[in-house]
Amino acid sequence: MLEHREQLEIARGGREILAAIAVRLEIPQKLQGAAEFVRRIGESLHGLDAPREATSARPKELSPAEQAKANADEAQLVEMRQKVLEQFDHTAEMRERGESTAFQQTAEFIKSRPEWSPENWARLPMEVRQALAAEAVVVTSSSLGVTGGLVRLEDRPPGEYGLCSPSEYGPVITISNEILASDNPADALRVIAHESYHGYQSEYIQAAKADYTVRGLGSDLDLRSANEWDTARQSYSLGYSEYSHNLLEKDANLAGNEVVRRVYLS
Repeated sequence: MLEHREQLEIARGGREILAAIAVRLEIPQKLQGAAEFVRRIGESLHGLDAPREATSARPKELSPAEQAKANADEAQLVEMRQKVLEQFDHTAEMRERGESTAFQQTAEFIKSRPEWSPENWARLPMEVRQALAAEAVVVTSSSLGVTGGLVRLEDRPPGEYGLCSPSEYGPVITISNEILASDNPADALRVIAHESYHGYQSEYIQAAKADYTVRGLGSDLDLRSANEWDTARQSYSLGYSEYSHNLLEKDANLAGNEVVRRVYLS
């Protein structure tokens, strides 16, 4: 369910999404008008109270029939909100289940390669570590459903261990030689999984946008998370605190830590 700290963003394209919700669920719009009804849906999804305009006039008293209709309209709005949230929760669960399978596939592959054991990794020259890292990026990305993209292994500014950037070929995953120089292979694997997950996030956002234009809320993709990731992508900050708390980074950190846990701690 939506929480106040991570509420559905009703921003870019928000009114179109909400209008589609109303149409899909066949909620009547005649009494309030489309714009007013969409506004009420947005407030309901946010869990916010409707804004009240300051006025000295006494509120109009409703007749029993008017009150009954108002109650029925409100009940429809509550029912609609519940259906939307249930759909969001369902697709989020599907996405997370798929990611868990991808993390397990990656972990099993890494564990099948003896070079990734701490003892063996520490003895490997840089060129072998680079080859293993490139292979791990491909495996991790493919497990997450990202089939395109490029891998770069290069010197980066100190402390910049990885990077994911878009290209016409798909996500470009860059892993720094600095992190590969660490004799702890978990350090490199965590960055590889983190950046590969960023590539997956980028592809997922684009796929969700495309699918929504065709199927609306009937999409099997997690539209809520895609929308939250897209919003987060547009609000990156160079400040460490803001950067580390960006939703894209938080979820990619979880992905990196989960792959490492499945390889070295389970």
